[in-house]
Amino acid sequence: MNPNYSPSLLLDRFFVQNQIPEYVGAAQNRFAWSICLVLYIFYLLVLDPQMTPIKILICALCEIIKKEKIQTFNLTQKLITVILIIMIFLGLYNFSVHVENRSSAMAMMPMMLMSPEDRMKMNEAKIQALQEAEFEKDDEDEEETYVRKCGMKSCTSDACSGGK
Repeated sequence: MNPNYSPSLLLDRFFVQNQIPEYVGAAQNRFAWSICLVLYIFYLLVLDPQMTPIKILICALCEIIKKEKIQTFNLTQKLITVILIIMIFLGLYNFSVHVENRSSAMAMMPMMLMSPEDRMKMNEAKIQALQEAEFEKDDEDEEETYVRKCGMKSCTSDACSGGK
């Protein structure tokens, strides 16, 4: 497309139409663009928090450099670290299981740590308990009705039983 009719150049020209052009030499222009390029690379490599393939490559190249003695990690240190991590997870598990649930997150923790079979058994036990509670409630309601009609619990009168 001809630069005279390019939409972006037309928009640029609209904003600078009243300015006097300032012509710059190629060397100065190249220097300004190189500053911009260096700043952009600095931003990408140092300031940008995203991990990119370039950053990974640079980190890999830095890892090739020989490590100092303080940076080394021997077998004993690795073993101590693994044991510490296991103890932390066991402590968190015991804490979540044996401490009173005071928040919704702590109430959900035992459920999250259960196997699917244990969750199914627990749900079945809850359903069974609810059914038994409902059954006992029905029995209590019938007994209360029976007591209210005749006034005695152990009444065997046909009038009381027929009035149910």
